[in-house]
Amino acid sequence: MKIDDSIMEVRGSAVQTVPIALVQKFGKNALNTWLESLSSEARLIYGSPINDKSWYPLKQILIEPMASIAQLFYNNDYKKAGWEFGNYSVELGVKGLKKLIFKIITPGIIISKAVDILPTYYRPCKLKTVKNMKGSAIFQIINFPDIDETTEYRIAGWMFGALKINNVNKPKVEITQFLSKKQAYTEYHLNWIP
Repeated sequence: MKIDDSIMEVRGSAVQTVPIALVQKFGKNALNTWLESLSSEARLIYGSPINDKSWYPLKQILIEPMASIAQLFYNNDYKKAGWEFGNYSVELGVKGLKKLIFKIITPGIIISKAVDILPTYYRPCKLKTVKNMKGSAIFQIINFPDIDETTEYRIAGWMFGALKINNVNKPKVEITQFLSKKQAYTEYHLNWIP
C-alpha cells in the first residue's frame, strides 16, 4: 500500500494510550468531559476500541485531542501535557519481555534503533541520529509534516521514559530546535550518567 505523504498519520498504538492515561491521571469523569470536547470524528474513534495497527489522521486524532487535554487539565500548558502523555505512553507500551529487553540493553542500542522506531508511530516522518555517545545523544526530526509543539514534547517524554526504563542515572531530554516554530528540524538532546 502506498503511503499518502500529504497526510500525516499516527498509529493506533500511540492513540490507544491517550484515554488510558487520562483516566489513570484524572479519573473517569475527566474522560467523559474530554470526549465531549472532541470533534465528532475524534469522539467516534476514542469512543470505540482503537485498533493498534490502524493509522489515523494526526491532526484530528492526536493533535487536536491533546490540545483539548492541555486546555482542560493542564491550564493550557501544552508542553507539560505532551511530555507527561509521552512519558506515560512508553510505560504503557513497554511491558513484559519488551520491558526486560529495555532494561538489559544499553542506551546506545536503544538510541541507534530510535530512527527506526518513530516512523512506526508517525508517518511520514524521518529522524536522524546526529550523535550517539556514552552518556549523550542528539536526534533530529527532519521530516514531520504538521508537527506541533505538544507532539514534539510527547516524543521527548517518550524518550525520557525509555531512558528511565533503561535504569540510567539522571536522564535528561531537552528540545533545542522546533519544526513547529518553523526551524529546519526538531532537535533532541539526551543526556544521562551511564
